[in-house]
Amino acid sequence: MTKEKYKEVIQTQYDDVIAKISGWHELVNVLQSISDYTNICICMCERVYNDKDINYVDYVELNEIISNNLKEVCRIVNRGT
Repeated sequence: MTKEKYKEVIQTQYDDVIAKISGWHELVNVLQSISDYTNICICMCERVYNDKDINYVDYVELNEIISNNLKEVCRIVNRGT
């Protein structure tokens, strides 16, 4: 997969989890969404790492995007939005 395709997939996953946690007030649902998204992030990092078409610089950039998105999801939940 190309770097741009990975970026698209990462953004789609981020948008999906934001849509799921926005407005939810039940802790169980929010925690399940965060847990699922964390697992997705871990799998995506592994997938990017194992992709021979992705060079090291792109690997670092994609992992930084994943990390920042995960941090933002946690900040949103922490603020209670």
